[in-house]
Amino acid sequence: MTRSKKALQLIDKQIAKLDTEPFDLEAWKSGAQSLLELLFGGQHTTIGRVKSLKVDYSSWALRDATSKYNPLVTCKQMGKALLENAKDEIELLGLRSDRSDSAETDNVTVKLTSAELKKLSKVLEATPKDKHQAELVKAMGKWKPERIKEILGQLIASNPKLIS
Repeated sequence: MTRSKKALQLIDKQIAKLDTEPFDLEAWKSGAQSLLELLFGGQHTTIGRVKSLKVDYSSWALRDATSKYNPLVTCKQMGKALLENAKDEIELLGLRSDRSDSAETDNVTVKLTSAELKKLSKVLEATPKDKHQAELVKAMGKWKPERIKEILGQLIASNPKLIS
């Protein structure tokens, strides 16, 4: 069984825990965060979203809600949606270690915003492989110079062999 399939099974187990009784949101969040950190690394955006899940009984939330509003159910639905998105990401892109071409590239990490990631992914999908570099340079040419320097610094810091 591949690592990606095992990861999908682990996420399914975490999703199933949402339906157990009694349900402890904080315990579930802790498990989900640990799993996501293991699979994606500590900086993945989904981890922050899981951390921010909370049962909102504030007067404003209750005032704007319908009579069928249940804050715990809403929180569980959001948690499930986040983990389903993580599953989709694994199915679409695979895990980082599955995607790497060699052991050397496993430790190369760059923190891109979701908009940057989407834009670069579109470029890579829409262009032939021999034109990737030119199209990526063109797409990143619209970014602020400070951001480009930051990304280049992250690349070199995570793998100094890139400049040798």
